[in-house]
Amino acid sequence: MDMAVRPQSGLIMSPAIDGRRHSERFLLSRLQECADYAFQPIVSLNTGGVFGFEALLRGHDALGFASVLDLIDVVYAPALAMAADRILRQAVMERFARVRQSIKTRLFLNVDNRMLASGQFDAAELRRSMIDAGIDPSSLCVELSEARSIPDVREVTRRLASISPDCLTAIDDFGVGYSGLKLLYDSQPHIVKIDRFFISGISGEQKKKLFVSTVVQLAHVLGIKVVAEGIETEAEFRTCREIGCDLGQGYWIAHPTCDIPSLKPVYAVVTESNSRDRRARSNALVLRHADLDKVPPLRREATLDGVFDAFRRAPDRSVFAITDDRNQPMGVIQEAALKEFVYSPFGKELLQRRAKTSGIAGLITPSVTCDVSSDLNTILDAVALRQDTPCVVVVDDQGYVGLLHHTHLLRLVSERNMAQARNQNPLTRLPGNLAINEHIIESLRIMGSTRIFAYFDFNNFKPFNDRFGFRLGDRAILLFADLLRRYFTHSSAFLGHIGGDDFFLGLCTLTAEDEVSRIRSLIAQFDADAATFYDADTRTAGVVGGFDRCGIYRSYPLLSVSCAVLLLEAGSTTVTLDEVSSRLSELKRAAKAAPSGMAVESTAITDPVLYQIPRLGL
Repeated sequence: MDMAVRPQSGLIMSPAIDGRRHSERFLLSRLQECADYAFQPIVSLNTGGVFGFEALLRGHDALGFASVLDLIDVVYAPALAMAADRILRQAVMERFARVRQSIKTRLFLNVDNRMLASGQFDAAELRRSMIDAGIDPSSLCVELSEARSIPDVREVTRRLASISPDCLTAIDDFGVGYSGLKLLYDSQPHIVKIDRFFISGISGEQKKKLFVSTVVQLAHVLGIKVVAEGIETEAEFRTCREIGCDLGQGYWIAHPTCDIPSLKPVYAVVTESNSRDRRARSNALVLRHADLDKVPPLRREATLDGVFDAFRRAPDRSVFAITDDRNQPMGVIQEAALKEFVYSPFGKELLQRRAKTSGIAGLITPSVTCDVSSDLNTILDAVALRQDTPCVVVVDDQGYVGLLHHTHLLRLVSERNMAQARNQNPLTRLPGNLAINEHIIESLRIMGSTRIFAYFDFNNFKPFNDRFGFRLGDRAILLFADLLRRYFTHSSAFLGHIGGDDFFLGLCTLTAEDEVSRIRSLIAQFDADAATFYDADTRTAGVVGGFDRCGIYRSYPLLSVSCAVLLLEAGSTTVTLDEVSSRLSELKRAAKAAPSGMAVESTAITDPVLYQIPRLGL
């Protein structure tokens, strides 16, 4: 069967056998004329600095194809693959060479799996084409797609490593392809790119957050960076950053463009969003100068003698970080790995022979890596899962900063625990009033998001305590604290225990209505769960008898919770801590009288089910 091409603008394939070769030559000629590449930045989610540009094929419409995928399916057919790949490779190298004139960054290049599976891929030729274009082969990151299977992944990765010791590999479209975790296991990539399916709407879908955060944790344990693909909203960006994704790309950051002069080394949309979203988090890790071992790293091109000399000059040191020419960590070298050779027969000769072929690359082991703004609990989880890691490599904007040794980590944990113990409720382990006030003050400085302050208070808690006793009363308080944690798991949520049966929730968000809806669901869940404390007859009656504060016996409704919610929209600048406290107190009284159990003050919320009171000009 002839190539399945249905051209749109003048590219006509003859079905005759004799005309096939002519049609193939014509297509290759046209491909050379029309093929173009757009570049889309892949940036740090903490700084907006460019980590690399992905090259995306363009020009399919001029060739008469409905999409890039249609074009690729045709040109990578067995008869055309080698010639077409050579044409496309030359086109992308010519254009990326222009990018590198002003921005020293990496090229993310998709290699078609059919080339890899058929054995037609020539790593040496790819290396030559980069050198001919004046591009350092170490600046390449080859993307392996899950769209099609690769029979021998380990052989492919071995051939890719021959391009350059610094050549990176990335798994593209992770999570929706054929190989999944097996490809991750076999290829041992430097980067995992999580497919757009899991990023779309992640800010409002708990299941997607759970999946992506699990992949991020696994990747970081293995020393792998994570790219969130297809970020299209600021809410998606913030969620991806909060759950630990290192890098991101998508329309919200920048569209792919063929206009090379418009490409930037830093994308301000990221830095501006982060500046609007500086909030204090109870588990935020502040890596002070004293907590880090600022020892200079060894470079990847170091000789074996240089490594031995570094350990000789620092007899108390057991590990060095290894970085590439961009100061980005590649892993660590441990003294223990060298001892295995030094103290074994013929070990030194074997080590020298290995160093001649691959340098010190064979001695480098992956290590847990964290950003200077990483959450302490996230680092602890990664270290716990990879107990063989000698230390944590700390980076800032992907660049090496220093090492965090286990003794330093234990000191940070101790300091964090002591600070929390000084200001947390002993029953629920939630932060108390001092931390709540600090959170409100910090949140009031954030101008670019809606700030949500919610005050929860139990209804009819005294008659409940009088009837069942303080032990069951404590169980009700713990029940609510657990529900609060379950409904607001994202790291941007601040949970506090004011005291007794009073709780606090603080949020900075772009999706205020979603968060208010979640509060409403929390109230309904607690009311339903609290009813199970009563016997069936009491639940049917809906009331319970008890004495009021004046000693008069009367009937009370069952235990429930009410909530006062104050929303300060983006741009509010004149609100003080005292004003927030005063407004929440007034709203709490309104909430207790409201059938819904809620009082919400905001012009941004229009749900008629919510109990509304007039806004007082905050």
